[in-house]
Amino acid sequence: MLKCLGTPGVGKTAFGSIFKSLAEIENFNVVSLSTDDFYLPFKERKALQQEDPRYLQRGPPGTVDLELLKKVIYDVKSDKREIEVPHFDKSAENGFGERTRFDKVQGKVDFFILEGWFTGCRSQEVNNDFVRRLEQIIKDPKRVDFALLQNNLLKNFEKVWQYFDHQMILTPINYRYMFDYRLEAEHKLIKMKGSGLNDDQIYNLMEYFYFSLCPEIYVSQIIDDRQAEITACFSRERDIVKTYSTIEI
Repeated sequence: MLKCLGTPGVGKTAFGSIFKSLAEIENFNVVSLSTDDFYLPFKERKALQQEDPRYLQRGPPGTVDLELLKKVIYDVKSDKREIEVPHFDKSAENGFGERTRFDKVQGKVDFFILEGWFTGCRSQEVNNDFVRRLEQIIKDPKRVDFALLQNNLLKNFEKVWQYFDHQMILTPINYRYMFDYRLEAEHKLIKMKGSGLNDDQIYNLMEYFYFSLCPEIYVSQIIDDRQAEITACFSRERDIVKTYSTIEI
């Protein structure tokens, strides 16, 4: 089981699709999912937003159906011969996205990949230094409070991460590139699906992601602590410019 952490738009879904295609050539049964597929249904996210208006969109840990994620992982780990996995369409509901279906997977799963923008991230100890660092990055008291909430919710995912055998990271050398990456990805989505978010909405969405779980804190920690077997860093043009590996050959 592999968890792949990739900042928005970096190409983690493409990686999962390529790995799946190559493995299936050798007759392996591969399931490649995104944490996106586990977002709460649109109506539930709207209800969450009414309860807490700081939830502007999908994205943060609080918008993920953790119980569904746990169930799918349990089914995979239990070697069930038939499992159901969710599918999330980002273009649905005028770009706000919706869980559109469940797909059945037959047979024992040989490889399971879960990619996502905070997959493998761990909550931070809340102390004066941590809060001060958030304030330096975010510079908005309301958003700092929201970031503290998401940091607390991240604790609920840590038991899930423990089920995985390996960690991979795909990240830009400058975290701000994620804005450009995601904008390009949305333009492609609109061409393919006919609907999506406009440029201002994408910028606001990426800012919302960025300040919910600041990558300078959460992603950098995993890289610095060498918690991932493979880390690939990308340029603005998406060329690989730096790699790290903890695998001994």
